[in-house]
Amino acid sequence: MDINVRAQTENPICNMSNRSGKAAILRTCILIVWDECTMSYKKGLADLDQTMLDLRNYNRIMGGVVILLLGDFRQTQLVISRATPADELNACLKASELCQYVQRKTSSTKMRVRVLGDIPSENFAKQLLSLGDGIFPTQSASDLISISSDFCVSVSSSKELMQHVFPDISNKYKDHHWL
Repeated sequence: MDINVRAQTENPICNMSNRSGKAAILRTCILIVWDECTMSYKKGLADLDQTMLDLRNYNRIMGGVVILLLGDFRQTQLVISRATPADELNACLKASELCQYVQRKTSSTKMRVRVLGDIPSENFAKQLLSLGDGIFPTQSASDLISISSDFCVSVSSSKELMQHVFPDISNKYKDHHWL
């Protein structure tokens, strides 16, 4: 479910009616999964917290709901137009006061590799992690990295990119083993 978080406003709130279907779902849910959270403003987490407190009328963080934050802080970070790196760091999710309540868990299992036996994806994941960890091989003279052509995918449309990343998703989305 897409929740429109008003991260740029002074008063924290998610843009939904208290009587909406989304609000009804949020009142009864026990888990919220926030994918690619690393690209979110810290205020968005505060907005969700305030919304959950209001909707559930339960005075615990996130109204007592478990929030599963998914993302890799070594990859894409929050980008703010015309902001300094310090501004971006201060606005990112890791700077949220709510992060003191986060229990950090890591996964070393690449599900796409495990389920599909996708060796190219496994190699890509290893290269991406070594880049994020700062151990990707560099050219000694310039300290630059060389990215091989198998690390990149050239496509001519967003549809082609989706087909490459999520092959046959129009048929497989119903299969919970594939997901």
